[in-house]
Amino acid sequence: MLLGQNLPRRLFYTSSSRVLVAAWLVFSLILGFAYRGNLTASLTLPNYPPRPEILKEIVDHVDKVTMPSYGEKHHKFYKKSESPLLRALSSLMTTGPSLMDGLKRALVQK
Repeated sequence: MLLGQNLPRRLFYTSSSRVLVAAWLVFSLILGFAYRGNLTASLTLPNYPPRPEILKEIVDHVDKVTMPSYGEKHHKFYKKSESPLLRALSSLMTTGPSLMDGLKRALVQK
């Protein structure tokens, strides 16, 4: 836009005005590249849903919790608990023979 203006010719004869125009062009070039890069990065990043952080969020948003075989003690403890959240968590829990078996079942059963 600056080059398209009808500026007087005597403005570009001084070296200070040339430096000013060159600095403005370099600044606008850098600003344009930075804006385009940030816009591209923000539009291409995937949006993941928020992770459940507290027990109530886990119970509300998770379909199944897989535990290794040693998690059976936790399952029994949660089932006998007076807390409704822990009882709800125990209903979501399933135990498996190993961690790898649980991950394979999660992939197969989605």
